[in-house]
Amino acid sequence: KQIVFIKNETADTIPTVTGCFMQPVQIGLPASADTFSSYNWIPTNALSSSSVCNPYATPLSTTIYRLLVTSGICIDTFYQTVNVFFDTLQLTGSNILCAGDTLQLHATHTATNQTLTYSWQPSGFIISGGNTSIPFVKPTQNTTFVLTATNSFGCVYHDSIQVNITSTLP
Repeated sequence: KQIVFIKNETADTIPTVTGCFMQPVQIGLPASADTFSSYNWIPTNALSSSSVCNPYATPLSTTIYRLLVTSGICIDTFYQTVNVFFDTLQLTGSNILCAGDTLQLHATHTATNQTLTYSWQPSGFIISGGNTSIPFVKPTQNTTFVLTATNSFGCVYHDSIQVNITSTLP
């Protein structure tokens, strides 16, 4: 039988959890077979359930949740922060290219405190820098280049840019 101890303190902190934007993360206390305790999470928004010990949270921004655990006449309060990583990519580069020319694409992102790894597709038209934010490309036909960028927490971001081949510049 698992026993849940309720401390006689004013508040406890559950370790911070880090998640990606719009990706659920599990928060709270370990699951318990204790049927005498009840759970109440505040705020309730973006939670899979506000009355279990370990719901999934999908907040849109960093949020501090408060968990009230009631066992008989005792109430204990826990706090847990869910940090949410959010980033946007922006791809730039000329979208018109003469046949046989080389073009450098540029990817920037808004969360400058994050280091990203980069993967460009289709890789067959990338002549260098395929794992960087600034690859050189040499497409032989109209091509949509798709960038997948991943941060150190596994959050994945996508963007694309269309490059058209022309025989004459406007």
